[in-house]
Amino acid sequence: MKQTACARVPFKIFGLQRTGTNLMSALLSKNFFARSIERWTEWKHGQATQAVGQWKGEVLRYVICVRNPYAWLLACHRYFQKAAGRDPTLPPQFQQNPSMSFEQFVTGPCYESPDPVHRWNSLYHNWLASLPQRQTSIAKQEDQLSDQAAVLQRLELELELPRREQHFRGISRRVDIIPRYHEPLRPEYYQNREYMAEYEPSILEHVNGQLDRDLLRRFGYSFEDHPLCEQKIGGIVLTIPAGCTEPVRTALDLYDFEQINRWSARIQSIVEIGAGMGATALLAKQYWPACEVTAYEASPQNLWLLRMNARRTSGVTPVEMTTMEKAFDDGLKHFGGEIDVLRISSSEPILPLLASAYSRGLLDRARWICGELHADNGNRKLLMDYLGALHSVETRATAQGERFLARRIRPPRLRADSTVERKDKLTVETAFDAATRFIQTIGEYPAARFRGRGIVICGGGRYYFPCAWVCINILRHLGVTLPIELWGLNAGEVDSKIRRLVEPLGVRCVDASRVRRRYPARILDGWELKPYAIIHSRFREVLFLDADNVAVQDPTTLFAATEYERHGAIFWPAYRRLPPEDPIWKICRVPYRDEPDFESGQIVIDKKRCWEPLQLTMHLNENSDFYYRYTQGDKETFHAAWRMLGREYAMISTPVERIEYTACQHDCQGRRIFQHRYEMKWSIEEANPTVPGFTLENDCIRFLERLSQESKAPGNASSNHRISI
Repeated sequence: MKQTACARVPFKIFGLQRTGTNLMSALLSKNFFARSIERWTEWKHGQATQAVGQWKGEVLRYVICVRNPYAWLLACHRYFQKAAGRDPTLPPQFQQNPSMSFEQFVTGPCYESPDPVHRWNSLYHNWLASLPQRQTSIAKQEDQLSDQAAVLQRLELELELPRREQHFRGISRRVDIIPRYHEPLRPEYYQNREYMAEYEPSILEHVNGQLDRDLLRRFGYSFEDHPLCEQKIGGIVLTIPAGCTEPVRTALDLYDFEQINRWSARIQSIVEIGAGMGATALLAKQYWPACEVTAYEASPQNLWLLRMNARRTSGVTPVEMTTMEKAFDDGLKHFGGEIDVLRISSSEPILPLLASAYSRGLLDRARWICGELHADNGNRKLLMDYLGALHSVETRATAQGERFLARRIRPPRLRADSTVERKDKLTVETAFDAATRFIQTIGEYPAARFRGRGIVICGGGRYYFPCAWVCINILRHLGVTLPIELWGLNAGEVDSKIRRLVEPLGVRCVDASRVRRRYPARILDGWELKPYAIIHSRFREVLFLDADNVAVQDPTTLFAATEYERHGAIFWPAYRRLPPEDPIWKICRVPYRDEPDFESGQIVIDKKRCWEPLQLTMHLNENSDFYYRYTQGDKETFHAAWRMLGREYAMISTPVERIEYTACQHDCQGRRIFQHRYEMKWSIEEANPTVPGFTLENDCIRFLERLSQESKAPGNASSNHRISI
């Protein structure tokens, strides 16, 4: 079968109508030195009676196009109706009665066969038995729609086809003999098996009774054994499995929507976690037709039905759900940081989701939260505590259990991704002038507020406290005796359980939301908290550490470094250097400098000597809704502030060392001093992967094990929820 580079190899395609035979022929001709011999040979949609090995002295290639029989039947019926009177090759039965129903088509004669399923069986048996095996490949129509390049690459190897170009050229529209019937291909319709909505139980039973099991297995298909039906529920039509009552039970409980509608007739954004088959997502559109619903579902079967039902109305977007927490975060991101209604219908316990959202300061981003109370008696109080801190909550018993409905009672916190507009909204043109005006308002260093040296760590809550716990314990293990402040965004991040755990280690917990009442900040979220905590900690000289940073030697020796004594500030290099074209240079009116960017996982600073650049750094972070578009969080704001004011600083000359999940930083002598585990956080709930080259790793794991034991101890929390971190 070997050919010269530019020989046009002959090929012949067999396959039933609507299996992609025209598309496959066009793809082969477009991408290979190949020619179709269709016009000189027998009908491609009929039996192979004269299969030959060569054509005019050249080895002949064969391609059998096949399609999932359930999709094929529906596609044939639709095509035959459109092509009646224009395509002379249609079955005589259809030409005589082009308006026949789908059931009539599936159960009636087709060409010479008793029905189309029998024709599918017999022709594919014929082609597989008659065509030369070594010269024949199979192309599934589903693969042609989803990944044409992969199909062509496989055929190239199997049939030894010479390419025309280095890269394959795809086809995005139908290839058809009917004029003006060249619509865009719709792979999602078939990938999602939405065609199964057309199958009544009786039709499905007939098809399954006729299909050849061995052929299905040979082509990688399986029986569809879930008959579907349409049912009207609460004013909407829903496609559901025959005999299923779950959507009925869910949809009939519309108390939540009724109450929300009483208070808030204007609902624009809804996130439903555990959307099932889409009943409540579609019902929400009846209450608020202009709203946008993002419906998350984890079950593949339900997701399939959800996608089918979502096609019935605009504004409902089905999304495959991995975890509830990720669904909530993605929903917030999609809707610009705030959700009108968060509906939790998932059968998973909702406590971890609410605990995580509360600890990260995100729970108030939902105006309304409703769902089923999947919680035992011990965890139910915790769940109510989280909701009750920010929402007015009511619960009620139903036939299926207990439900809750929570209405937010205070406006949300401003944050970096907030959609709240401001009258003096910053732009690239106005940001520098606003910063200049701010600089003129910076007062004298308030010496009476601060004294001594100390360590500041930001990181509480369920996600970051295990990291902070390791960081603190390692510092004490290394002999560090300086006082430590552990900052959280709110009381939930540094609750009484966390305080009891860290107080014996000489750690004072600080609730930033309380400090903020006296020292306001326009935006105070995760990254913004870092300069805020440095400024408002009780220390004059601060060693700041990210919670996920692990020291490997006593870092307080940095206060005695010559570089620190000279400048009052030590920073560490990031992996990258800001390029000359980076917009932050223009925004801050700073001439380009070929120097490392900052990695702010650790900072040593004398607030008295650096008061002005620290205040300017905080100004940039308070306007993070503008500056974070041009920076990678807070770290470049330190860099920009120092350069805008023309202040010098010490930069560690040893480049950052990368090991798995970790950025290793060094002291002034080039010795490793910090290991910033920025990718894989420490956890007491999941396995902590071993990192080759990570110093003191065994000690870190030992401290985590102790935290796990403490979290299970009586008086701290239930063993299921640990210590609510």
